[in-house]
Amino acid sequence: MSSIPTFNFTERQPSSEEKALIEDVLNLYQLNPITAAYARYSENATFHDPIGLAEGLESVKAQFNGMPKIFSSSITKGYKVLDNPEVKPPSIQFSLSQLYKLKLPPTEKLVNSLITLHVDPSSNLIVK
Repeated sequence: MSSIPTFNFTERQPSSEEKALIEDVLNLYQLNPITAAYARYSENATFHDPIGLAEGLESVKAQFNGMPKIFSSSITKGYKVLDNPEVKPPSIQFSLSQLYKLKLPPTEKLVNSLITLHVDPSSNLIVK
């Protein structure tokens, strides 16, 4: 997993709660939209990536549920939890290395992303 970037942050070990949160969210990136993953998001959550902005849980679901229309597969090559002083628990930041296989044209693209999950401490749900 040494090829996974750290974006100039130090890698750290996640707590068991953080690991469970990340693994649920990774199901979405892996074209496996399970209820447990969506249960991690608040009703008014926002999701922003280079492709678009989803506001509200239903929009977040639509974005992830639409991925199988574009990708034949999406494989997590690895991730690293990062120690960023700007991101305080229960929020978490991690580096993700994801291999996307497009349906048309049939190509592969390895994407390294810096992901920040902003978690509301009172509800323990992802808000952004």
